[in-house]
Amino acid sequence: MQKKINKSLAGIILASGSGSRMKRTTPKQYLLINNISLLEINIEIFFSLPYLTYLIVVISKKHFRFYKAIKKKYKNVFFIEGGKSRQESAFNALNFLKKFTCEYVMIHDAARPFVSKELIDNLYGKLLKVRTAVVPVVKIQDTIKFCEKNKVTKDINRNNLFLTQTPQLFEYKTLYKAYLHNEKILNNFTDDAQIFAKGNSIIHTVKGDIDNTKITTNKDWINKINMMKENFTTKIGHGFDTHKLIKGKKITLFGIRIPHKFKLLGHSDADVGVHAIIDALLGSCSLGDIGKHFPDTEKKIKGINSLKMLSKTQKLLSDAKANISHIDCTLVGESPKIAKYTDKMCIKLAKTLKTQKENISIKATTTEGLGFTGRKEGISCYCVATIKQEKKI
Repeated sequence: MQKKINKSLAGIILASGSGSRMKRTTPKQYLLINNISLLEINIEIFFSLPYLTYLIVVISKKHFRFYKAIKKKYKNVFFIEGGKSRQESAFNALNFLKKFTCEYVMIHDAARPFVSKELIDNLYGKLLKVRTAVVPVVKIQDTIKFCEKNKVTKDINRNNLFLTQTPQLFEYKTLYKAYLHNEKILNNFTDDAQIFAKGNSIIHTVKGDIDNTKITTNKDWINKINMMKENFTTKIGHGFDTHKLIKGKKITLFGIRIPHKFKLLGHSDADVGVHAIIDALLGSCSLGDIGKHFPDTEKKIKGINSLKMLSKTQKLLSDAKANISHIDCTLVGESPKIAKYTDKMCIKLAKTLKTQKENISIKATTTEGLGFTGRKEGISCYCVATIKQEKKI
């Protein structure tokens, strides 16, 4: 997120609801897709916006065991306590923003994890022009009936009827003033635009996204997950790398520097583990190999931290609409012994790859003194990467 921009925009993600209609023990905002919670998916989307200045996530202390790790992961996010209802939670966030300089605010429900950056860009672009409020709307396609006591009493013209989505963007001061004037009746409203409209302010619209669905019931969740399974294919990539051992003081393996009497020789930092992972990930998406993207003839790669190359590889996967399911690595060498470092290695790799630690497996073996690894002339690493990639339509 940028610190300074001409028109400051604060983001608010409402994630304090109990999700009672889901009838699950886990609140819906903490349900997982590819081992990432719906809340984290939203946070990552917001973090991808270059024009976002602040991000506030409204949570419930009752959900501490669910958000504890998320709060620790995102240290530059403001986590605040919500209210008894959605609108009270939004009001808490607007109150919190008083201490900052903020011209515009964007409010989003964590139960909509499928919002696209393109939609948010359209909303923000329109807001900079109109300077009041912009909401995404989707035209109703079904015939509308007005019913009373299980009987149709009237047909309603659908031509000017639309469904409203989030995020909704507003001029901050006007929205906050509207909240203050309606503080005692906040629970009478179902979205922020309704409250904003009470001040006779104009609300503009942009075309919403039918994929920007809200998870409300357990059936919504199951249907969406089944649709996603149909839209993704599982692929596997295999990676291998080996480097020569020379005299040194430290050796870098899977991003962790380990005291040792040898080091690995290479154009970069010669992290044989990370290099094998990069090759496996690139192979899983048919993107070539490490030499294609990071040739050892480039001076800028000389001595580079291999985690930087891994981060660029993660971006390539993201652009290819692929998510990491699992990475399994086997290091082959007589020394160093890495058992006490594997936990730190998995944490560092997971952070770099924007996945969960549980998706990374690192183990080591020897060749019982056989071959060049057995003679302590070098170290090798094998890696198998499993990914899910969105099918091309």
